[in-house]
Amino acid sequence: MIRLRLFGRCRIYHDPVTPVLRAPAEIGWAAWFRTIDLVTPKRFKGRELLMRTKGWWTVDPADILDLVEEHGKLVVGEKGEL
Repeated sequence: MIRLRLFGRCRIYHDPVTPVLRAPAEIGWAAWFRTIDLVTPKRFKGRELLMRTKGWWTVDPADILDLVEEHGKLVVGEKGEL
């Protein structure tokens, strides 16, 4: 299997950038009558991570998603890289 990293152009600085998952997303709970200290970490999948970059790149992530899924699949690597 050939692994490639996905780079795009930063909308502000115009540098080549790639999304990296630094830490898993945390899902917590809010209750009306008590506090619940339960937090569940959730790792994003490749598609979710790409769609959360909307507004950061000079192109729409949905356009990139269609192109990438034509030729392969998006996964988040061991170090959080897309």
